[in-house]
Order: sequence, then C-alpha cells, then structure tokens
Amino acid sequence: LASTLDEATTTQMLHVMISQAPDLPFRIVSSVPMFGGATLPAMGAENEGSPLVEVTDREGLATAPDTDVPACAAALGFPKPKPTKAVSVDNPFATSLKTTAAAQAKALGKLGKLTQVHAPALEDAVSFRLADGGVVTFGLMKRTDTLAVLPAAKELVLPAEYAKLTGKKTVKKSLTLNNLESFVMVIPTSGQATVIGGEELLVSGKGL
Repeated sequence: LASTLDEATTTQMLHVMISQAPDLPFRIVSSVPMFGGATLPAMGAENEGSPLVEVTDREGLATAPDTDVPACAAALGFPKPKPTKAVSVDNPFATSLKTTAAAQAKALGKLGKLTQVHAPALEDAVSFRLADGGVVTFGLMKRTDTLAVLPAAKELVLPAEYAKLTGKKTVKKSLTLNNLESFVMVIPTSGQATVIGGEELLVSGKGL
C-alpha cells in the first residue's frame, strides 16, 4: 500500500500495488481517495508484508468481506435501503449519495420516480490483513440509477451531462445511468465494518 496527497484538494489517496512475483515490478491495481479525517489502521511489519485475504475468509473477523460489502450495498439503496448492523454507513460518501438522491427525487415530484441499486463486484476485490488481525478491503460496486417517467409527464428534459452521455435531450419512458463506485472498507475483529474512502464515476447511460 502507498499513499499520496493531492495538494490541490488536500485529499489523501490510497494506492494498492501488487507484484505477481519477486522479480516483477509492482503495478497499481486500485487508487481510492480517503475521507477527510479517516485513518487506515496499521499494516503488518514492513519486512514481513501484509498477507492477502480471500473475500470469503472470516478467520478472526466479525464478518467476512463478502458479507459486509453486499450489506453495505443494500444499505445504500434508494428509496428503500436495507439497514444493517454489520457495516456503518455513517460516512461522507454514503451521506452524499443519500442527500443527492433525496434531492433528485424531490425535484422530480410526480413527474418521475428514481431508484438506485448498488451491486457488489467482488471478483476484483483486494483484501489485506491488518496488524491487529482485522482486514482492509479495496473493492468496487456497480450502481444503477433508474429514472422512470410517470404519467404526469409527457417527457423529461435531461441535464446537459446526461444528454451528452445518452445522445438524447429528452426521455419519454426512462433514463438509466451506470456508475462505478470504488471504496476502501476496514473490517475489524469485532464490531462494525467502516468505509474510510470512496468515489463514484459515471460510465454510461441510456435514455428511452
């Protein structure tokens, strides 16, 4: 693991670097911005390294990564999140998602209905054992935003960003936006897992 500071935004970035063999160079496989005030617990001793952990491995942990990440994804859903005790969603990323979704839904009123579904993509997740026995997981979720046009609206005019992405200025039936959400989750030996970093990237969309 390595960290860098973006001096323009004062954002701390965490980078995962992996080498497939002792004689091969390291390559960056994930870079995620940390939340302000967040900290990463100590890793293993530098001369020993930090062992990789499978996402299904629950040894010494409150819960395994492949349990916590789906629980977090469900807790971020909109408009009907599924509360979880396994993972804390009290962080700037989750708060921003909920606040933005609520504002969009309010602005739509009776003209449209917004739903957001977060799906874990754990096939490329990377987890390391921490010095205290916990685990830090770098992973990805895929979020699908669906805006359904309701009968009260003949059509909805899209913001310039979405119009450029979809090639349509208006939609009569629906708008679907696909986002990638990278995150860093710390899973302790006991208690709730916490997300200490994350960001989202809008990658594609479709209007009907």
